[in-house]
Amino acid sequence: MAAIAVQYGSRAKFCDTITKAKDPKSAYAEIGLDLFRGFGMTTLEDTAQGNLSENPKDYTDGGMRQWLYQSCTEFGYWQVAYHDPRYSSRSSRIDLRFHDGICSRMFGIDREVDPTFINRTYYRPILDGKISKTFFTNGSDDPWQNLAINPARRNVPKTADAMLIQGASHCSDLGNGSSPNVVSAQNKFRSLVQKWLGAKGYRWH
Repeated sequence: MAAIAVQYGSRAKFCDTITKAKDPKSAYAEIGLDLFRGFGMTTLEDTAQGNLSENPKDYTDGGMRQWLYQSCTEFGYWQVAYHDPRYSSRSSRIDLRFHDGICSRMFGIDREVDPTFINRTYYRPILDGKISKTFFTNGSDDPWQNLAINPARRNVPKTADAMLIQGASHCSDLGNGSSPNVVSAQNKFRSLVQKWLGAKGYRWH
């Protein structure tokens, strides 16, 4: 719950609700359920248990199965508990072994994730400036920006474009313009695509 609150722009609401509550544990549950309702999903749907089905029809409205498979076979972007439980909103049981167990239970994968191929094939060429016609966007309120191609990290190759969208959260730029800054990023993307394609008269729909 905490991860969803933080990366999707509800960090202040989430933290304020808990710190100001007489019963922080109940408040944690209540604000968490409220956030999930806002996403139109249940807490179960955001877990491995809720994504065990192998029937594609069960995921027409969303689901985590595809992302979990990529994580188990390519990325290994595991979020674990902070080492000091006083400052962690996760159970100390959420460690690498826990995530390896998910991969085993869901997909029968009993080995640790090896991201070497993905890093060498896709990420290294980006950092080496061997890409072009690419636009990277991140939200300033998204913790994942710290692992991204990001102007604030001064790691944008000369062959690419990038923007840190102030006030935006995770995936804000993929939806309808939720703020002037998001709209600005989307307009820049359209302008870049038209430039790359040489399609001055192209109309977006």
